[in-house]
Amino acid sequence: MAIIKSVHSNASVNTAVKYIERSCKTAAGLITGLNCSPESAASEMMTTKRIWGKTTGRSYDHYVQSFSPEENVSHEEAHAIAVEWAEKEFTGFEVVVATHTDTKHLHSHILVNSVSYIDGHKIHTSAAWLDQAKHDSDEICWAHGLTITRKGYDFDGYIRTSPTIWKKDAFHLMERARRGEIASYVYDIYVKVSDARARSTSQEEYINNLSSQGISVCWSDTRRDITYADTSGHRIRSSRLEKITGIPQDKANLELDFQRTHHHCR
Repeated sequence: MAIIKSVHSNASVNTAVKYIERSCKTAAGLITGLNCSPESAASEMMTTKRIWGKTTGRSYDHYVQSFSPEENVSHEEAHAIAVEWAEKEFTGFEVVVATHTDTKHLHSHILVNSVSYIDGHKIHTSAAWLDQAKHDSDEICWAHGLTITRKGYDFDGYIRTSPTIWKKDAFHLMERARRGEIASYVYDIYVKVSDARARSTSQEEYINNLSSQGISVCWSDTRRDITYADTSGHRIRSSRLEKITGIPQDKANLELDFQRTHHHCR
């Protein structure tokens, strides 16, 4: 099982590249440059920015793909999976992928230049894109015979007391819905809930954001679950949504996300 996280940093491109390529954390065979050389990646990225006159603003995107400590995956396979994911997500951009082996959970750093070397356009991501990118990572792991989120583990790959499951049949149904092959109100509600969750700084804003997308929310202090309903009358409780997706949907976790978003927006 692998998870994708976005990393926010104010470090320079040069500092970030040096960090992910440190020999105490990785090895030469576990560093790959896409559209650039790992040895000169930072200077190549800065050259691209200068060519297109885009040396200000965000310098790069940084992601980490982490495996559960109990996943049976070699260093080389973990690196190959990260490279495959980066090739799928960042066509036209210079990317450095470095797999770190110095912690109990094997993980790869993916550093992406913010400016395309092909046409100079700036990289654009969103909460919806990140959600899609995580699904892409799941599909690659699945193709390699690895697990996705399993019973007894949370989405970060650590044991929890309550079960969260990506059952194989549920996973494929959700994936078919994502590709537009079938209609699924569960998937539609999940996408809108995830989007609102990423953009909201309070319970009130969360409910309003979902309402603007046609989802009504029943959030009561006297009930444990939150209930979502679409315009067609389909309803789903937060506890069921959590069981299907393996992602915590309870009020406490939502409130924590609101606080984080509020902090970042200040």
